[in-house]
Amino acid sequence: MEEKDVEKDKDYFQVSLKLILKNQDNDTLLLKGTASDGPFKDTYDLPGGRIDNHEVDKGLMDILKREIAEEIGQPEIKINSKPVAACKFLYDHRVDHRDMPLRIIYLFFEGTLQHGEIELSDEHSELKWVKLTPDIINTEVAAPLREGLIQYIS
Repeated sequence: MEEKDVEKDKDYFQVSLKLILKNQDNDTLLLKGTASDGPFKDTYDLPGGRIDNHEVDKGLMDILKREIAEEIGQPEIKINSKPVAACKFLYDHRVDHRDMPLRIIYLFFEGTLQHGEIELSDEHSELKWVKLTPDIINTEVAAPLREGLIQYIS
């Protein structure tokens, strides 16, 4: 294949929707993952996840709400439907269905906890509410989310 043909090849990304959930004190919810390896091992995540194959005809808010319910139960949350940040990440250790390195675009949405309790799923071992700072983001949050969260607080 000629070099100019390679330049025209399109890449494929999966899409992950993440919720930056704030409480009444303006703190952000972080969830400690249970991953045994990879960039989410021993780091904090946000509620949300990737769009499933069967959801291509659904709206982004419906998909995000499904992910939220799976991961933190069903507290009442007011969500801004416009993304507040975005970033991409290349996973070196994982491979997609085409035997290519996994690439994900993260879209971040902001939400406010109105009332109700957070109920952790098996995907997370603990939660905490924090003031997002560059130091917290760069030392405690999983690497794939850092660029988007730095963008969000800037």
